[in-house]
Amino acid sequence: VRLLLCHSCMDAELQAAREALARELYAYRCGDSGLAPTRHGLNLFLAAVVKQAAGTEKAAGRTLRLRGLQLGPRSGKAIARALCGSDFGGLDLFNNPSLGDSGAAALLPLLGSGQITSVRLGACGLRSAFAPALSRALLASQDGAQLLTSLELGGVPSDAKIGSEAELSGANQLRAIAGLLETLAERCTALEVLDLSHNALGESPDADAAVSALAVLIGGGDAADGGCKALASLSLACNKYDLDRLAPLLGALSYADSLTSL
Repeated sequence: VRLLLCHSCMDAELQAAREALARELYAYRCGDSGLAPTRHGLNLFLAAVVKQAAGTEKAAGRTLRLRGLQLGPRSGKAIARALCGSDFGGLDLFNNPSLGDSGAAALLPLLGSGQITSVRLGACGLRSAFAPALSRALLASQDGAQLLTSLELGGVPSDAKIGSEAELSGANQLRAIAGLLETLAERCTALEVLDLSHNALGESPDADAAVSALAVLIGGGDAADGGCKALASLSLACNKYDLDRLAPLLGALSYADSLTSL
């Protein structure tokens, strides 16, 4: 079901398209979790989707929000099909820990084409395969990489206590991140927001290479004339780094004229 949501669409068409997508996502959620669909469950799901959509219909470049809906791997393809050709510029799937690398990978053509310029995939169960896949998609894109303004791959559900099992199971654990950061510095010059918090990056085999790549990304190191000069917000909280290992990044802050939040 494709969300053909141009500004001239009638409210009835918009509502019908949204409900059709929600029904498809609910069926996939039940299939991924092994639960039998019920009328009551569908009604609750539809109500949650409608509630998150409130206030987004009239905004230019609006964001499709499907947060905390227990979406699984098969939901990614359904969302990608629905958004293709629509006028949505943002996608927020925060707190869908069953989505995983395969579900998120299905969304990458939307970023590569430049249609989606703001994406939030924090607490979506992303692991070792996603960062390299995203890097390849951005490198292969024509103009999409240059249009990306916000990439949020961090955070934990607000109701998860720090250090709890819920936090550990819900947070992403991105790996092989250095290559992605190099791609962002090279291709995504309009990037304004980058959230990599709660990924335990300090435990990744390329942890130190990631810090060096971040230094280049914010405009320091050997690429004082490159990097993401528009970057205003960088979140690295809860990544199991000590200050000594972050020294290359801290030393590059003098180049980061636009960075206002770290």
